[in-house]
Amino acid sequence: MREVVEFRIPEDNASQYLDPGVGVRVGLACRKVTVPVTDPIFLRIRQLSDEFRTRGASFFFGWRIFRSYTKQELDSSDALLLRPKHVFEPAGEECGTIYVESTACEFCGVGATRTTNLILDGRQMPDPGKLAIAQTIAGEPVVSSRFVELFEMHNLRGADFEPILDRRNPGDSIPDWFELVFTHARFVVIPPTQAGNDIFDLDSGADTALLSDDISHILGTNMSWCDRHGKYKCPRGHTIGLNLISELTVEGTTDDEWDIARTEQYVGVRRGLLRPTSLLVISRRLGKLIQHQRMRGMETEVVHIR
Repeated sequence: MREVVEFRIPEDNASQYLDPGVGVRVGLACRKVTVPVTDPIFLRIRQLSDEFRTRGASFFFGWRIFRSYTKQELDSSDALLLRPKHVFEPAGEECGTIYVESTACEFCGVGATRTTNLILDGRQMPDPGKLAIAQTIAGEPVVSSRFVELFEMHNLRGADFEPILDRRNPGDSIPDWFELVFTHARFVVIPPTQAGNDIFDLDSGADTALLSDDISHILGTNMSWCDRHGKYKCPRGHTIGLNLISELTVEGTTDDEWDIARTEQYVGVRRGLLRPTSLLVISRRLGKLIQHQRMRGMETEVVHIR
């Protein structure tokens, strides 16, 4: 596996602390630096990030991890992590989908009960084209009719597909898109999985002093206790961090009984319309079928099952 990180660094920081030949300019105020994690430049950026953080500042303002695998690594993997790339608005809440927040975790906001079908705006849905999957900004996953046909044609397991109602006429469903409903037991995320605020800043979670803080004034609002304190590891274990940093390791069975499932734990934050999302795991069988059909709209990584 080859692991590369793309950083977006303010040009003022990059020009002062990095050599001129490192990275490429993106606009006037940003430099994009793409570097393997084994490169000395990566270690230099980590050092600078730590120094800036002690001053309450950030050396970079954006980052992404890219992992690439050999065919042998993919063929021998236990499963694959599926990351939807296509994110769209508006979210279900904005279209009439109702969530009861009183059932949600008082710290991270996970667990709100939905009391309606998923309702979205048919005019704003992405063009299905060759897309397999997409999700709203609130993390509500939807799959294309092509994905549903592929799933049912090959008798794959782990999901049902429900119509999505159109906000313009809730009696009608949106063509070519379906809600993804998971039917397999959830996978439990286990070490050495790591999650954190950014690639160098692993969230240590809430301490006892913070837990004693009064949360009654934020219950029922769109701001979670975790977000208020900048601690994205839920004290109750629902969220494991703001972002997944490492490869995913889960406890469970291999793909004898499932082809798509999700994790018990979530990543992300409850903030406004945003909600933490579980991680999607697919079997090698489904991954190969998606690749053979040249479906788009996702990235995949190796998942380890213990």
